[in-house]
Amino acid sequence: MGHTRLGKIPTTRRWRDVVAIFAAARGDIGSSESSNEVPRLAASTMDAAASALKAGLKDGGIAHVFFILTQLALSTRRPSSDEALRALGINLPPQASHLDLTSEIHRVIDEHFLRVGKKSDLAEMAQLALGETLTAFFRSQPGDLFAPSAAQIQRDLHQLGTQKTFGEISRGFFSGLMSRMLGFYLSKFVLPGEGQRLIGGANDLTRFNAELRIHTFQRAAIIHEFAEKWFSKTEFEKGIDPTNARRFVSYACKKIEIEFLRGMDGK
Repeated sequence: MGHTRLGKIPTTRRWRDVVAIFAAARGDIGSSESSNEVPRLAASTMDAAASALKAGLKDGGIAHVFFILTQLALSTRRPSSDEALRALGINLPPQASHLDLTSEIHRVIDEHFLRVGKKSDLAEMAQLALGETLTAFFRSQPGDLFAPSAAQIQRDLHQLGTQKTFGEISRGFFSGLMSRMLGFYLSKFVLPGEGQRLIGGANDLTRFNAELRIHTFQRAAIIHEFAEKWFSKTEFEKGIDPTNARRFVSYACKKIEIEFLRGMDGK
């Protein structure tokens, strides 16, 4: 399980080409200064992200956020989904909205990190990626104007708990995490006044953000099938707990690192 690479990932820009949109105006990219700067920024950013990912795995922050995702997905499989959510610390009003649910998820995650006394940058990025991924998922679900909001949440969580959807959501989560990581470390390497051509206009930045999302989503394709199989097999055999969720995240991040390093040259 988890060793299948999903065929040939659709062609996307090389990571260096994505960085080039951020690092210089496209009209100047042929200059020797820009041509030398882009590979340096691309390599430095990827190295920093890989190192941060390894460090982030040690503190367990990413794994805890992912564990919360698994328990949300499994909540409607329990005898009482409301009790399953309360066991996570999520308390919803009788006519809860999706906003109420996402707010409660963020509160529960924040309180966890307050209890353990530390929250790394990567844990914060993982939490934001989870919130963004769930919001996009809820928005994509068909709504029933005549159904109570609580019933709509139950249907959406039930759909989240299907094997196929969980694979899709996991891919979106790790893609969002990598987008934030790469954008964060790239911005740290581009210092104010570090050259006249660094960072083009607003259009370049907008284009970079769009290309970054595409790049990370396509590189994270390897997570989709891996997460599907792990979710179904692990829950059936032993149940998903913080320990095996952490092992999954550790292995998933290693697979992602390999994919993103391949993406340096568009492979």
